Amino acid sequence: MLKVGCSIGAIGLAVRFRSAPASAHGQWVFLETASISEARRRPVVLQHRRRMLRHNALDAWTTMLNMGWVHCGPQW
Repeated sequence: MLKVGCSIGAIGLAVRFRSAPASAHGQWVFLETASISEARRRPVVLQHRRRMLRHNALDAWTTMLNMGWVHCGPQW
């Protein structure tokens, strides 16, 4: 089961994947995007949150890693 995973891109964005409550329609994952600063002087600013089916989130994770995003530790 996917708990929490973060990926960071070269454009100052971080994406967090975390489990969302399941429903009768399937297993869900929250995909949250935030702006981060290199110096980490500013707090992380959550920009967007969406809910995706788990299998779609896994596809998105794999695609992001193949495009050059880097797996990182928790950013927020």
